[in-house]
Amino acid sequence: MLVAVSAFAIAILSGPAGQDAAAPAEPLQCTAGPVSRSFGGSDWLVYGCSDGATVVVVSAPTSAAMPFVFTLSRREAGVQVSGEGNGDASVTARAFEDLKKLSRQELDALIQEAEAHP
Repeated sequence: MLVAVSAFAIAILSGPAGQDAAAPAEPLQCTAGPVSRSFGGSDWLVYGCSDGATVVVVSAPTSAAMPFVFTLSRREAGVQVSGEGNGDASVTARAFEDLKKLSRQELDALIQEAEAHP
């Protein structure tokens, strides 16, 4: 939460005076795909998002990780990985270890593959 608040504060402080700071951001649509993948020894479904820089990785219905979702986004320094859900913690931890090793090029390949499966 602290990171989100700090980023919001920086955006407000760096914007020009009089700019409409209350304008809502466009919601991220993640509907391209899915592409089936295995991360951490369990099955996941990968969906590409409308910004062309993000994928969501959703636990497959038969996975012990169900329900869980990871979000992977391209950043200057590499790939940012976050996740949330109530699936088996040992299964999601193994998947997290695999996902955080992905390079920007591997993320870009996942994005392109998901976009090829509308």
